[in-house]
Amino acid sequence: MSKTIANRLIISNSLWIIAEKSLRFVLGILVIGLVARHLGAELFGELNFALAVLAVAVVVASVGMNRIVTREVVESGDDADARSVVISTAFFMRLVVALVIVALLSVCSYFISSQDTTLFLLVVFSLLFNPFDVVDLHQQGVARLKSISVMRSGVFVVASVLKLALVYLDFGAVWFFFFVLVEHALIALCFYTFVVTNYGRGYLSFRRCKWSKATSILKESWPEVFAGLGGILFMRLDQIMLQFMQGAESVGVYSAAVRISEAWYFFPIAVISASFPKIVQLRTGPAKRYEDAMVVLFSALVVIAGLAVLFFLMLSDQIVAVVFGAQYSESALVLQVHCLTAVFILMGSASGSWLAAERKLVWNLHRNLFGLVVNVVLNLTLIPRYGAVGAALATLISAFSAYYLFDLLSPKLRFIFRIKTLALFTFGIYGALRAKHYSALFKS
Repeated sequence: MSKTIANRLIISNSLWIIAEKSLRFVLGILVIGLVARHLGAELFGELNFALAVLAVAVVVASVGMNRIVTREVVESGDDADARSVVISTAFFMRLVVALVIVALLSVCSYFISSQDTTLFLLVVFSLLFNPFDVVDLHQQGVARLKSISVMRSGVFVVASVLKLALVYLDFGAVWFFFFVLVEHALIALCFYTFVVTNYGRGYLSFRRCKWSKATSILKESWPEVFAGLGGILFMRLDQIMLQFMQGAESVGVYSAAVRISEAWYFFPIAVISASFPKIVQLRTGPAKRYEDAMVVLFSALVVIAGLAVLFFLMLSDQIVAVVFGAQYSESALVLQVHCLTAVFILMGSASGSWLAAERKLVWNLHRNLFGLVVNVVLNLTLIPRYGAVGAALATLISAFSAYYLFDLLSPKLRFIFRIKTLALFTFGIYGALRAKHYSALFKS
């Protein structure tokens, strides 16, 4: 594949991901707002507590292989058999882990959910459909995400319309928990149908699994399992700890703010995901070209995050009032604090791609565990005193600690710390200058 075509595919894939996520953003905000009003703060908190547990379970069930699978598919090139082995092995590894996690959560559900355990388990069982996400990773690797984006968007629209109908018809809470399961199942069905239609029935099959490939992936991915767990815990542990320390209503107030604060992440994440294959390719070329790509990427993320933060700081009260109503008014202050986290979360996501390209994922483990320790200590200190706002402060400080400060403390990460600092303290201007004169990300 020529560099010109590869660069066009990066832009094309970014646009498709952004189009899909834009639709989810607009429709999602409408649905979340109406569902939150319909359920009330307590049941909305219960739903988000279950979703937080599911998010943690998804990270564990992914076995830390997301970036590795994408990289392996990229490096397989035009060898369809090699790509088939990669995603088939990854699929069944994830399925086994998902089954184990669901069994454990089913046993523990009586102790970790204060409401009807049936509602909690309806959300948790969605994990069984998560292994089909390897199809998405495969398409990222071959730089063809149009179909994936269309399918995700279609399922999301159908599920959203049905949720709106449930609100209009005044259905009970169980249906909203149930539709989390339905949405995951529909996406899995679409992905499987896509693979069979485009690559053949045997492309994703148990026969294609190879123990040697599984062993190879696990040797590299095990640090990423704990790194991902640490990362998602210090991003979702706030909701889990709020549930036990303050109750479901506080989780509802906090979750309303977080849903708004994180809803726009699709745009920068799309840029990171689409540029990852290019970063892998540039690593084998001139060092200057590789470094420029990183500078441009981080600078773009800082600009995007900075504009979003400014927007939320100015309009948080109005946004919460319009979307969620008066019963969630406390969410406005939480939103003002939590929105600042975006700068460091996006830096962490982008530097995670760099660590994967460099095969240094063990450092992702170290920094995420560092952030988790900071988060636990701060949550225990701040939640009893400040409630949901304290949880937001804990998340902000732990994200700063893990995704910026830790790089300064670790000599082997000083390279990425310097790039982050240049992007952050010049508000992206340095990266813009580099892109103008010598952009490794979009020029051949």
